[in-house]
Amino acid sequence: MPAFRKEDLRRLLDITKEVRGNFPVRMNQCYRLGIDIGSTTVKVAVIDDCGKLLFADYERHYANIQETLASLLKKCREQLGEV
Repeated sequence: MPAFRKEDLRRLLDITKEVRGNFPVRMNQCYRLGIDIGSTTVKVAVIDDCGKLLFADYERHYANIQETLASLLKKCREQLGEV
């Protein structure tokens, strides 16, 4: 059984677009978002061009992967604001 149904993936992509939409577009900077969905936790990290860690956090997902990831992405957006 797949971890996500198609409609779940679409919802997750919409959440990701919302987060990405709040970051300014800068031609000379690149940010990398790492997401690790494991059997018990979801981890998120953001680094800049130089490899500087801008945000990192994790939460246990208790089988609510989408909600947990959405929560972490929201927390990331709130903490970083415009990077």
